[in-house]
This record gives sequence, structure tokens and C-alpha cells, in this order.
Amino acid sequence: MFPLRDFRTFLWKNGYLLIGAAWLLTLAFLVDHYWSYYSSDKRIAASIQQHLRERENEVQSITQHHALVNQLLRRTFDQNVLTQLNPDYNGIYIFTFSDGWETFWNTNRISVPPSALQLSEGSYYLHNDRGSFELIKKNLGGLYPGEKCLIALLPIYESYFKENRYLHASFWGEPQLPPHLYSITRLPTSLPLYNREGKVLCYLDKQASASISQQAPLGVLLKVLAWICVGIFLNLLASFLSVHGKRWHGLVFLIVVVLLLRMISYLLPFPFHYREFGLFNAQVYASSTVLKSLGDVLINAVLLVWMILFFRSQYHKAKLPAMNSVQTYGLAVICSFVLLYLVQLFSDLIRSLVIDSRISFDVTNFYSINNIYSLVGFITLGLVIYCFFFLSRTFNEFLSQLHQRELDRKYTLLGAVGLIWLLFHMNDPGIGYDLVLMLWAIFYIMMLDLIDYAVEKKWILNPFVSWLLLLTLSTTAILIYYNNQREKENRRLLAINLAKPQDPDTEYFLSDITDRMQRDTFIHQFFISPSPVTKHILVNYLLNNYFNSFINKFDIHIYTFTSGYQPLFNTDTLSYSAIRSILLLKAKPIVGSDTSKLPPDLFYYETSYNHYHYFGERIIPPDSTFMQPGGYLFYELTPKTQKNLAIFPVLLSSDDNLPPLNMEDYSYAVYEYNILVYHYNDVSFPVSISPADIPVTEYEFRNTAGYSQLWYKAGHDRLIVVSKRNRAFIEFVTLVAYLFLIFLLLAGVYRLMYLLIKAGMKWEQLRKYMRVTLRTQIQFVIIFTVIFSFVILGISTISLFINRYHKNQQDQLSKNLNVLTQDIREIFDQHHLLNNVDSMNIFPESVDDPIIRQQIFKVADIHGVDINLYDLDGNIQLSTEQLFFDRNLLSSKMNPDAYYQLHIQDMVQYIHPEHIGKLYFLSGYVPILNQAGQAVFYLNIPFFASQRELNQEISNFLMALINLNAFMFLLSGLLALFITRYVTGSFTLIAEKMKSIRLNKTNEQIVWNRDDEIGMLVKEFNQMVRKLEQSAEALARSERELAWREMARQVAHEIKNPLTPMKLSLQHLQRAIREHAPNVEELTLRTAHMLVEQIEHLALIASDFSAFAKISGDHKELFVLNEVLESVIHLYQNDEHHLLIYEEPDKNYWIEADKTAINRLFNNLLQNAFQAIPEHKKGIIEVSFKDVDGKVCVMIKDNGTGIPEELKSRIFFPNFTTKSSGTGLGLAMCKRIVEQWNGRIWFESEWQQGTTFYVEFPVVDFSAYDGNTPTD
Repeated sequence: MFPLRDFRTFLWKNGYLLIGAAWLLTLAFLVDHYWSYYSSDKRIAASIQQHLRERENEVQSITQHHALVNQLLRRTFDQNVLTQLNPDYNGIYIFTFSDGWETFWNTNRISVPPSALQLSEGSYYLHNDRGSFELIKKNLGGLYPGEKCLIALLPIYESYFKENRYLHASFWGEPQLPPHLYSITRLPTSLPLYNREGKVLCYLDKQASASISQQAPLGVLLKVLAWICVGIFLNLLASFLSVHGKRWHGLVFLIVVVLLLRMISYLLPFPFHYREFGLFNAQVYASSTVLKSLGDVLINAVLLVWMILFFRSQYHKAKLPAMNSVQTYGLAVICSFVLLYLVQLFSDLIRSLVIDSRISFDVTNFYSINNIYSLVGFITLGLVIYCFFFLSRTFNEFLSQLHQRELDRKYTLLGAVGLIWLLFHMNDPGIGYDLVLMLWAIFYIMMLDLIDYAVEKKWILNPFVSWLLLLTLSTTAILIYYNNQREKENRRLLAINLAKPQDPDTEYFLSDITDRMQRDTFIHQFFISPSPVTKHILVNYLLNNYFNSFINKFDIHIYTFTSGYQPLFNTDTLSYSAIRSILLLKAKPIVGSDTSKLPPDLFYYETSYNHYHYFGERIIPPDSTFMQPGGYLFYELTPKTQKNLAIFPVLLSSDDNLPPLNMEDYSYAVYEYNILVYHYNDVSFPVSISPADIPVTEYEFRNTAGYSQLWYKAGHDRLIVVSKRNRAFIEFVTLVAYLFLIFLLLAGVYRLMYLLIKAGMKWEQLRKYMRVTLRTQIQFVIIFTVIFSFVILGISTISLFINRYHKNQQDQLSKNLNVLTQDIREIFDQHHLLNNVDSMNIFPESVDDPIIRQQIFKVADIHGVDINLYDLDGNIQLSTEQLFFDRNLLSSKMNPDAYYQLHIQDMVQYIHPEHIGKLYFLSGYVPILNQAGQAVFYLNIPFFASQRELNQEISNFLMALINLNAFMFLLSGLLALFITRYVTGSFTLIAEKMKSIRLNKTNEQIVWNRDDEIGMLVKEFNQMVRKLEQSAEALARSERELAWREMARQVAHEIKNPLTPMKLSLQHLQRAIREHAPNVEELTLRTAHMLVEQIEHLALIASDFSAFAKISGDHKELFVLNEVLESVIHLYQNDEHHLLIYEEPDKNYWIEADKTAINRLFNNLLQNAFQAIPEHKKGIIEVSFKDVDGKVCVMIKDNGTGIPEELKSRIFFPNFTTKSSGTGLGLAMCKRIVEQWNGRIWFESEWQQGTTFYVEFPVVDFSAYDGNTPTD
């Protein structure tokens, strides 16, 4: 177990991560519960109230602007007024009335209910099909003659009759507020909304489904950062446990903690309310209780990568324990099975992500993946592949160890295990895929081994790119396979839908018509007094009020019968019994997903693919008191041969009914009795097919001439052929580009997280670790330049596409307007309506004429457009898509900008963008003139869904650009690698030459033949080398001369010291002999004795200098250090004045050195120790040994005078001594001996306390001697 002190140190160094996480979580709590928009229902209500109050004040300001109001009432306003009052900016719908006449409106999306004109001045709550509004009415009668008023509608909550990708309900000014969680109501709640006068206008109601409180994005970000800090702390703590305890302690701790936290997150909303986020929506993806959403897969993949990387960081060099052959073989078989299981497991996970989800991985259609789900899907896929890669590498390394790098045995075992694996899947329908998968697994393992071998042989320096390419190509192949399976299934569903020409949207609207008919008293009136006149009136009434939107698509017949089943003035001879027989025997009731909306009296009857019928039935009671039917009403809708290609249905269709595929890539044909009856798009299908071409099975896929075709036998002698252009190569190249980029980005994120963990979230450390080399900088600049140029190219080209496309669309719309104007003028000319100078009188009686209406609908149908006709007051009089007005998607008024341009500015044509919900389109207006050149009415043609072709063109370009960019990215990477090697190779050469520079040898100059910047650097380097050699020679010469001078001075000084007393003694003896001194004999003996002593001293000096000069280390031998030291210690143990304590070691320390030199070393050290003790003090010298990391340290401690602080730095200098005599070479000689044999010598000393010398030598490793200790 690790020491508690170390754990406290760890917490002290890394506890700031937990403190930072706590602060971040605290801030997130404050943001979510006090500061954010979602912190409370009252805050949300206050925000809605504030937006409402601001617009109320704006309305008040407008009504007080008398000049502006006067312009609105007189229609003398200009374009600046329209811009100022644009509801898209201020959220105010403004209408002015003069004596009941609407003089101004700033929108055509909503109109004022007629009852509002009868209201008194004030503020009211208004609710209709378009949502909830505050209606403000301001009477203007006091300032202007007549009854004049201004009515403003302030949207609080806007909605539509249905929801799809274009029509979304929303709170005005609150885009972040989910409309499904709150609603506006008149029923009292705790969240009232007040008008400007302080009266309750309505209430904000929180739905029961809003039990989960919304989280602010800032709060979510803070929580994510907090848990990143916690994760880094857990990683550091696990590493600490591995270092200070058993290696597996940290791994087990991390796995247990992470699994525990993850299990809690499954059971509780911890650390987030996951279900608030779309990534955790099971409708997007769900496969099991563990992988129940795309977000769960992402989190699990991140955690698994973390666990695997931590395991590899702890065990990357671990070796398996020794095992016998049976254990080795058994473990090898287990590892092989695990490897194949991993391949199958991750393949199934990829299959689930592609097929069992609504996530698009179709890279051939850019707009299908231009969403958050596809982006996260690709990131999740990349993490899953990284999990597989790290796991497979780990087990492959174990397998290689078990086979002792014998690859043939390993591959043979993998193949055998793979065959056994296939035996268990023999009955699977996908056995072919399993076989390919097993072969790929063996190939994948072989490639891993090949990359490792190439790295070992230094054929490649960094295996990262090789791994990345292997993963990218493998994942691309698997993804293409499953994308193809998904596309085929979608194509099969498309063929099934094409086999049934029913229109779900038509059925939806017909069900509403049937319901409205039940409540229509006008229809009941006909059955009370039927006549040919009233029948004609009834038919026109039904066509105008119920079937106006279907006239251009269907032929409509109305049948009426008495309660006795007798026809009532029907133009067709079809009897009641015939209709009833069709409904009972041939037709089928229409049943939808919501049966409450589809009444049982709506039927579908098909005679051929292009000829089918919708029948509706209404039973009419005679009055409210009798339940016996008073009559029967049937309506029949039969599609016209020429189908309308207008684009209004795109807006009205449900998302579920939109084709799951990009229909621009598909063509299809419908055959009945082997004859072509219908086809779509540009593929040339045969007019007829032979019986041999009919598939045997229900579904059959065929590849012909670059197309993949699905042949579907739909029954009733009907055959559907759906053809798709084969774009496998483009898909492959694009997927490689996408996946390579994803893998590269994930590797970058991993590198960043690794540096964050290594730096402990400390900025200075992070900057230190993130320093990049010159080579990396050059590579980054080259690759960035390539990518940036492609980004600029893409942006400019797409902008060119958009501008060109819009210009083409405007030109096409302008041409259509001219053609349609001419066609409609001809229709009215035929009826002599344009001869009437009083143009205001043309409407409404002219458009009520069924013939005129039929002709206008036919023109719209021929040109495939929708037509709206407005009178000169801007009121809608005829529309080929009346349903938009009936459903309040558009008001009955003309677009105010178009009305201003045509009616006030007298423009001959006006084209501008409009939108309904989120569907944007071009809309063109043109006046229709009579013979006198006066405007009769205004023609409007909306170009809906014109973005589809533009999106397709941009998608194709982006796909080509991405593919080219991927190719250029790889090419620039290789180019950058070559350039950086070329450029930095020169610097590396110079650096290596600079590293090899030595003063004691001849340094080689660099040969560079090019006269460039590097050549200038090389020239300066060579010049520096030459100068350095000259300086080295001068320095060596100077050092030699200085050494000799110093040596000569020291030798002269040492010799001079004994020569002086010798000279004086001889001169004294000479004088005594000359003077015949009586003690001359005694003096002679004393002088001779003194001369002998001085000569011996001179000999000792000579020996010392000779020994210092002879330290060469030529005699290297292996010996026991403690035995040499003991022989020296014996020489000093007999000293009576000092105590020598020797701690004998418990083992022998073998070293390699010059034994004589080591003997001299310890002699000098012990002699110095004895000489350092003052005469008056009892000396204690201690000698001991210590083991230090494979080295032996000898400690010689004395209790002498010590070394003064100012002399410590010079103690090992030659000729330096603290004694009154001696050469000062002893310690210098000791240092040279120790360093000669790779040792180290140092000391510790305290003045007047003593000195300890430490001598350290490396101990011999006897593994070099086969484990046998050498003997003397």
C-alpha cells in the first residue's frame, strides 16, 4: 500500500482539479436555476411579457405618428414605410381601415377577422388557426373624417394546421423556447400575461410533458468542463495508484469508478437530463438498453477509448508470464477467438448505426449529411473504430508473444479458429459476408504485423499514417456495404409506395372536407328543395369551397340521390346501386395512422396505375329530429392525365411521406401487362418488356450500363423498375476523405487531452508541451495553405452558383410571367372581359364562371405552376391552390411589397423572395391590362422549392471539391513531408556537425555546393569550425605552457624549500670547519642527518609529481573493493592517538579499475583524514559502505577541523592545500582516479565538526559473466 504522505502530496498537487470542477458545477447550478432563460417558468413568462410590451409601445408610437398614419390611410406611403413596418423585423402585423375599406396591410400571412372591426378600441386576445395574438384596435375618427381605425396583431404564439420541416410552431421572439412544452390559454394559470393597461390578456401554460426542466447551453458547457476536470483527476489518481501500488490497482480503480458513474447515469438524470437533447432521442437511433440512443453510443465509445488507452499506457511493455505449452496454446486460441469476436462485434455495431437509425452516411448527397446527427454519427463511428483498433492491437500483441513472433503459426491458428467460427454461422443468411469478414480480419492482423515490422526495420519512421490509412480503407469498405444495404431497403420501400398511386396528403385533406360537409347547412338546403338550378348552384358551391385545391389535379364529379336512391339531376348515368357496388366490392376504405381523422365513408378505387378514384359519401338527414336519411351525396375524384408539377405539395406534405432518398438520383418506370404506363426522370426505359425480363422472385436487383435497377413485381400484372446511377467509386473516394479527416481530428483531440492530463491543466506546462518543431511548422503551413485555398475556392464557387442560379430563376420566372400573361389575356379576350373600361367590375363574377376557372386551371396545369389572381384592391379572387388560403397559410391579401410596386408605382413586373414558414421561394407579379392599357387584375406565380436544383448542384460540386481536396490533402502531406525533410535535413546535418564539435580533435567541415540561404549558413559554420580549430590550438598551446609554467613554479618552490636549509647548514658547517670549532664532528653528523632528511623530502616530492603524471588507467582488473580498502585500513589501525572504526559490509563489491590506483586513492583519503585532526583532539575516523542503485558508495568520516566554506569550491584543484606543507596534489589525484573509472567523489563538511568524503563506483553486473562470480 502506498504511504499516506505520498497520497497527501498527490492531493496537494492535483486537488485543484476537483476544486475547479466544484466551482464549474456550482456556476452551472447557478446558471440553470437562477441566471438562465430556463431557470423558472416565471422568467420565461417575463421574457414573453417583455417582448409583448416592447411591441405594444411600438404600436402606440405608430398611432401617435400622425403623418405616417395619414399615409397609410390614403395609400400614399413609400417603400421606406414598408421597410420600417416589416413584420419580419418588428413582429407587428398592421392593418388600417377607412370606412370598412382596408387601406394598408404589411403582411399577406394573416388577415384581420371581420368581427374585429366591430370591436371598440382596446386590447383583446385572439386565437385562430395561426396561433395566439394580441389584437390592438385604435380608432382614428377624431383626427380623420369617417370611421377609421388601425388594428395591430402582435403574435405571441404562431402555429400552423400541420407540422413538417417547413412549418414549425414557435413563440415570437423566443426561438429557444420549445413550443411543445408551453402553450397559450385563456384558462387561468400561475403565469398570466398582461396588456399595456395591466389587464390579463392570456396565460402561459406549462404542458404536463414538460416535467424535465430545460438546461441552458452555458450550464451544459460548464458541466462538461467540470466532468473533464474530474476525468483528468481520476486518470491521474489511477496512474498514482499504479505507480505507488500494484500496477493493476489503478486500472481496476478507474474501471470500477467509470462503470459506477455510467450506471448511475442510466438510472438517473446524471450529470445531465439526457433526454432533452436530440442526440439521445431513441427515434434517431436505438438498438438495445445499453445503446439506446446515438448519444449513449458516443459516451460509451469515449469511455471505452479512455479505458483502453489507460490500460495500454500501463501495460504497453508488459510481458505475459511463463507458461507451459498447453497453457500457451489455450490462451492463444482464446485470443484468436476474441480477435474474431471483436471484428464481428464492431461490424454489427457499424451495421446498427447505418441501418437501424435515421442517421445518413450517404456522402454522395451533401445535404443529407448536413446536420448534427450525421456529424455526431461520423464522430461516433470514428471512436468505435478507434476502440476496435486499440483492442485488436492489444490482443494481437498478446498473440504474437504467445507464438514467440512465429507469424506462420499465428496466422495458421487464426485461420483454423476462423473456420470454426464460420461453422457456427453456417445457417446464417449472411454467411458470405461472414466469410469475407473473417478473411479481412486475418488480412488486417497481417497488415498490423507488417507495419510493426516496417517500423522495427526503420522503413517507416512513424506508423500513425499507415494505421490511419488501414483503418480508413477498412471502415470505408464496411460502410459502403451497409450503406448499399440500407439504400436497397429504402429503394424497395420506394417501389412499394410507387406501386400504390395513392396520395396520403390528398387523403388527409379529403378527410377534412368530409367532416366540414357534415356541418354545412347549405348542402342540407339543396335536399329540401332540389332542382336543376339549385343543383348547379350546389356543384359550383362545392367546387369553390371544398374542391378548389383539387380542380387542377382531378376531374371532380358530384352525385346526389334521394332517400329512395333516385338520382337528383346528375350529369352522369351512374346509379346509386352502381356506386354502392363499387364501394362494397371494388373500393377499399382509406385507413390511416390516425383513424379518427379518416371517416369510414372515404374510399379508394383503382382501375389502372394512372386511373384511380377517390369516393366520398355523405348521408343527409331530412332535419335534426328524424334520423332517417333525407338523401345521399357522393363525390368522385379522378386524376387528370396531365399531372401538375407545381411545388405547393412540397410545403403541405408530411416529413414521413417525403421520399427517404434523393429523388434526383433515381428514375423509375411502371409497367402494366408488360407495357410502360408511367416513367420519371431521364433514364430511357423500354416501351415494353418481354416475359423473359420479368423477375422470378418478388424483388430482384440488376446492374446494367452504370445503373443499379430494382425490379419489383407488385401484383396485378404490375411491375415497378427503380433505377439508380451507380456512383460506387465517387462514394468510395468521398468516404475515404471524410473518414480520414474524422480519424485525424479525433487523433488531434486525443493528443490535446493527453497534453492536458500531462500538464495537469496548467497553462504554462501545456505551452511547454505544445511547442512544435520547425518541421511540424513547415508541414502545417503547407497543408493549411492547401486547405485554405480550397475553402476560398469553395466559398467563391458556391457564391457564384447561388448568384447564377438566382439570376436564372428570375429570368425563367420572368419568361413564365410573360407567357402566362399572354395565355390568361387570351382567356379573358375570348369572353370579352378586357373590353370593359371599368376594370374593377371584372371581379368577382368573371372568376365564378366555371369555364373561365377551368381554362385558367388548365393553363396552370400545362405550365406546371400555381396561379394566383388578385383584384386591384389586392384581394385574392382565384387560386389554383386555394387550400393555402383556406388553411390560413396565406391571407386573402396580396403581398404588400408587390402591391406597392404594381398598384402605386405602376411597375410592369415585380419579382422578389417570399417565404411561408421556413420555405423560401421566388414570387413574380405582373398586371393584366385591358384594351385601354389599364390594370384589370394582378397575376402572381410563386416558384416554390426552386432550391432543390440549386442544392443538388451545390451538393455535386461540394462532393467533387471534397474528393479533390482529400487528394490534395494527401498530396500536400507527402509534399510537406518531402519539403520538410529536404529543408530540415540540412539543419539536422548542421546540428549533428555542431554536436560532434570537440576541442581535442579535428572537426569535419560541411560540403555544400549550392549558393543559397543554407549555403550561407554552412559557409559561416565552416568558417566557425576553422576559427574554432585555430582557437583550440592556441588554447591548447596556452594551456600547456601555463601548465608547465605552473608546474615549474610549484616544483621550483617545493625544491627550494629544502634546499635553503641545506645550504645554510652546509655554510654553517663550512664556517665551523674553517674556524676549527670544537664541536665540528657533532655538527657534521647533525648536518649530514639533516641533509639526508631533506634529500628524502625531495625524493618524496619527485614521487608525488611522478604519481600525478602517471594516472593513466592502463591496468584494468576485476577485484573486490572492500578487500583493497581493508588492506589499507590495517596500516592505520595501530595508531594510538586515533580511533579507526570500520563497518565491514555483508557482501563483496566487485568493481573494474586499477587496483594500485584505488589503493593509492584510499591511502590519500585516510591520510588526509588523520592529518585533519588537531593534535589536542582524539581522532575518530569512520569507514562504511552503502548500496546506491547498482553502485557502491564508500564513506570516510572524520571529526577534524573541517573545511572552511570559502575553500570548498577549490578543494579538488591541483596544487591547492590547506596544510603548511605538501604538494596539494593528493585530492586532485584522488578525483582523477575516481573519474578515470566512471566513479564520483564529493564531500560534506562543517567547520570545526569534521568532514565526510564519499567515493562511488559502479558495481559489476555478473550477468555478463553468465551469472558466475569471478574468483581471484
